[in-house]
Amino acid sequence: MTFIGIILAIVGVLGFLANVSGIYVMTGLAGDLRLWGGIAIVGVILAILTRRARD
Repeated sequence: MTFIGIILAIVGVLGFLANVSGIYVMTGLAGDLRLWGGIAIVGVILAILTRRARD
């Protein structure tokens, strides 16, 4: 699950940056910056909460 969290965080940040910079213009729900920020935040939280303790 940690790897999925990292992937979600990366996708969220890339989607946010693509929307803000105008590299890829998204319309409708995909154009909402809160969606991409939320995906990034959920990914970070998931990655932190599911990490394994290292000895």
